[in-house]
Formats: sequence, C-alpha cells, structure tokens
Amino acid sequence: MSKSPFTALIIDDVLSNRETLQLLIRKYCPGIDYIIIAESIQEARILLSQNSVQLVFLDIQMPKEDGFSLLDGDQDYNFDIVFVTAYDQYAIKALRYGAIDYLIKPVNIQELSEAVTRVLQRQQLPSSEQLKRNMTIVKNTDPNEIAILSKSSLDIIRINELIRCEADGRCTICFIQGGRRIVSSKNLKEFELMLEDKGFARVHHSHLINMNHIDSFQRKKNGVIKLTNGDEIVIAQRRKTEFIQQLNQKISL
Repeated sequence: MSKSPFTALIIDDVLSNRETLQLLIRKYCPGIDYIIIAESIQEARILLSQNSVQLVFLDIQMPKEDGFSLLDGDQDYNFDIVFVTAYDQYAIKALRYGAIDYLIKPVNIQELSEAVTRVLQRQQLPSSEQLKRNMTIVKNTDPNEIAILSKSSLDIIRINELIRCEADGRCTICFIQGGRRIVSSKNLKEFELMLEDKGFARVHHSHLINMNHIDSFQRKKNGVIKLTNGDEIVIAQRRKTEFIQQLNQKISL
C-alpha cells in the first residue's frame, strides 16, 4: 500500500521569506512531497480546511494576527509545527504549543533538515486505524483501565495512575505515577474524549489533568495547579471558570 503524500504549509507574510524557505525545503527535505503557501493566518485557515497538512512552518510576527493565533482556537490541530521567525524571544512560548522546533531566520539548512526528519519519524507512529484495532484488546476489560499505544508497545494503565496528558504536536505525552512517561500517537483531544467521564479536566490547549491528582490550586493570575508529581500547570484564562466549577463539584461530593 502506497503511503499518503506528505504536505507542508508555509505561513509567512513576506514573499522573499516564503520563496527562500520553499527552495530550501525542495532541495534539502525530500520527504516533503507538496508545499502550499499562505501569506496570512486567515488564508492559512482556509488552506488547512481544504488540505490534509502534516507540517506547518509558522512565522510569528505578522500583520493583523500573529502565528500563535492559529493555534489558540478551540479546534485541535492535527499537524506538527515548526516556528520560523527572526525573533528568539518567543522560543519558550513556542515550546508550550508543542512545537517540533524553533528556527531563526535566516534558516540554517542543517537545523531545517533535522527538524523535518523528526517530524517524518513521528509520522511513522501507528495510524489511528491501527490504534483502534489495538484498543479492542481492552474493550471488554476493566473500565478503570486505558490502553495507551506508543511507537514500541501497547500499555494498559490504571486510570487512577495517569496524572496528566500533555499535547506534543500530533502526539500526547502521558505522565504516569512513578515518573513514567509514554508518548502516544493519539492527540490530546482523543484522550479528552476517552477520559471525559473519568475525572479529568482540560485546563489548557496543551494540558489534560486528573482531578484526583491535584495537590493544590493557586488562584493568582490565571491560576496554577500543582499536581501530586510536583508538576505545575497554568490554566488558560478561557478555561478557568469551567475548571473552578469542576473543582467545586468534586469538593462537594
């Protein structure tokens, strides 16, 4: 069976930047089959709705809407992200959005090639259809368990041992009691749906937490949740009210 074509989207408001990056990709990144171009976030949204895109090269500072605005909506994105920008001060924020890499203009060829290689390797994770077939292994077993498929194994985990899930591009990092981590090929939205009746809360675009593993909650600013493994998660402003309602319901039980 032939593999699906790999499509990348370049989003940059400067024509010369778009053309240069396109030339570099065509010359040094043979794993990318098709390249489509957008000069604004608005145009990018249209192209993403019309095309199956696996990788987005995203500029940050653009007129009207910056690059982060593409990722801030309620819609879960199913593509990997490589930020390409002239500014280095956004690197930490970019990593919080699950970016594969953060490239500074002018783009270094080796860094570009390495970033694309990492994305292509992630694409080799099991497909959603294979994931569904593997999930039948636990279909009729304990409802308090969840099957987490990684690149190398299928792990059956007690749900009360799953502390939190964090988006990592198209994948999800699952944090388990005891310090164990599993990288799953499911995106965070799929975990949210699987765990919606299991005491989990989506507190950020990138974070899903187990309410039973909350150690403390600080209301300052957006609100910071400290979990039993010591991790601290900042709540997205638009999700704070819903989280507090869930927390109050849990306390009143």
